[in-house]
Amino acid sequence: MVLAPAPAAAVLAALLGLPEPPSLGDLVAAGASVEKVAGGFAFTEGPAWSPAGHLLFSDLPASRIVKLSADGTTSDFLMPSGQANGLAFDAAGSLYACQGEARQVVRLGPDGSHAVLAASYGGKRLNSPNDLALDGAGGLYFTDPRYGGGEGIEQDVMGVYHVSASGEVTRVVSSLPRPNGVLVSPDGSRLYVASPDRRELHLFPIEGPGRLGAGRVIFTGDGALDGGGPDGMALDAAGNIYATYKGIVVLDRDGRLIGRVPVPERPANCTFGGADGRTLYIAARTGLYRLAMKAAGAPLSARGPAGASSVRPPRLRQVTLDAKVRIGYGIAAADVDGDGRLDVLLADKDVVAWYRNPSWEKHVMVEKLTQLDHVCIAARDLDGDGKCEVAVGAGWNPGDTVGSGSVHYLVPPGDRTRRWEPVKLHHEPTVHRMKWARGPGGWSLVVSPLHGRGNAAGEGEGIRLLAYPLPGDPRGPWETRLVDGALHVTHNLDLLQLDGDPEEEVLLAAKEGVYLVDPDAQGWGEKTLIGGNGPGETGFQGSSEVRAGRLPGGRRFAATVEPFHGTKAVVYAEPAGGPKALWRRLEIDASLAEGHAVACGDLCGAGSDQAVVGWRRKDAAGKVGIRLYTPLDAGGRSWLRSTLDDGGMACEDLVLADLDADGRLDMVAAGRDTHNLKAYFQEGP
Repeated sequence: MVLAPAPAAAVLAALLGLPEPPSLGDLVAAGASVEKVAGGFAFTEGPAWSPAGHLLFSDLPASRIVKLSADGTTSDFLMPSGQANGLAFDAAGSLYACQGEARQVVRLGPDGSHAVLAASYGGKRLNSPNDLALDGAGGLYFTDPRYGGGEGIEQDVMGVYHVSASGEVTRVVSSLPRPNGVLVSPDGSRLYVASPDRRELHLFPIEGPGRLGAGRVIFTGDGALDGGGPDGMALDAAGNIYATYKGIVVLDRDGRLIGRVPVPERPANCTFGGADGRTLYIAARTGLYRLAMKAAGAPLSARGPAGASSVRPPRLRQVTLDAKVRIGYGIAAADVDGDGRLDVLLADKDVVAWYRNPSWEKHVMVEKLTQLDHVCIAARDLDGDGKCEVAVGAGWNPGDTVGSGSVHYLVPPGDRTRRWEPVKLHHEPTVHRMKWARGPGGWSLVVSPLHGRGNAAGEGEGIRLLAYPLPGDPRGPWETRLVDGALHVTHNLDLLQLDGDPEEEVLLAAKEGVYLVDPDAQGWGEKTLIGGNGPGETGFQGSSEVRAGRLPGGRRFAATVEPFHGTKAVVYAEPAGGPKALWRRLEIDASLAEGHAVACGDLCGAGSDQAVVGWRRKDAAGKVGIRLYTPLDAGGRSWLRSTLDDGGMACEDLVLADLDADGRLDMVAAGRDTHNLKAYFQEGP
């Protein structure tokens, strides 16, 4: 590597009576050269060194934050990241991120907490936050340009903003065309802002938190030598500036040129890190590079802004309700005995049982309804007496699309701890999932088979999704009504309320897509495709599990596992135009092994919902488990992943319910290979 010094800087310093700036040789380690650390990325940005001893950086088009561990390996830290760009850590280990696509600035705490620090100004959404710097006084500055298209821009300028320690957002610079990189000097007295449209670096004196003096240009890049820029920047402990142009342009604190460091690829950002703080990491297009330094990086700020609210993942206490489950196919939570507590019901391989809250004593309801396995259960209080009605599905053999399956209504005895009377109803082959739903004319049992009659490999007749209106006498004849008959391989369904009528909509996951069926008083209505192939698309591979929730701000989302028993957790976000259109698809995890259970609810007390997904085979790390995915923005563009069960639950099914009546959701899950039924109770504030 050939370093390009700037001897004229020393001459200029002498003429102006200023201290002589350092040379590149004073800053770069002797004999050091820029070396590649990792490659194969789409566009790297925003490197930040964690006090925990690793580096994070953004891979923008892939919408992920990548972790570089001490051993040199890379892994996903946050994906999708809302197209996170600039990143910064404080000394306590909290990560601050500018999420360009999500149009917000967030803080992710080392305890798994998260907070949105800025998403709007003056009642209008931000443009696309790009870079940030902590101010040393409990606040931060961030830039808000927009690169690419101008769709959806609401702000009248592309500005620089300050977030105070208390979370107040103010605009502090509005005179630059597209401000990009931003730095705060180590002593907190100066704000540096990059203006790449003009190849300029601006300095603003900081007169107080969020109060700036008049700015001035301290450096303009040479068009031939430096090309466009500056983009992102870094500071060393002495306040020298490392700005990304065609290479790294090194300046002293007043903008005097010290020299230029060539980089194999055009850099976009840089930061100091390493165990001793003397490594300059450089994010440059498809690669991550580093340069050994004599100079050390500026110390991390003690803290950043707290934000208006902070959401933490739940602390869950695990209680095994049953350690001898054969295959926990289906779970429900409902009040069985009318004591006001939610009990747990389980469709196990050979028995259907309920577990009384809070002793969790097991009571068998029925055994071996068919020679084949029980497979699903539905429980809900339909008549308002405080006790649930129960239906179950059995005869499970997914390979027999002609003779398998059964549907049973269970008539309760006076003493519900004793055996229940099964009433066998009409069934289609491969009965798989069921729900009690408010349908046309009242309550109905909606039953979904896995395959259509006589199907082979998902081809042939469509499945007959049937509704069974509840009769006055459940031992008498039951009618069936066809809800839909056109889909193939429908694995699960959920219920939700989209409009003001009393009928509940059915959310259905199928081979062809994710659908909404919207009934009214006259009938079950038509289904609408909300997730799958749009016009001219062919890439959708099918969906199995599905549940509905609400994002911050109120829009709905659907969480699914894709493809059938797949590796991907996927969310679909409701568009602004309403639910009767394709929802925006986003993969939030691709590392599951037979994903097989999904639930949505507010486990974190965030005022919006999270998605919970379980898988039942050992993943790449050799584990089964359950994960929580928390949306960080109103559009559902960024999701934070955390673990709820790490290796103890080969999850076949799970539900969320407030089991201990403390106003917070708990969880119940049933395992396949782990042969267990567990409750997860919320602990702590």
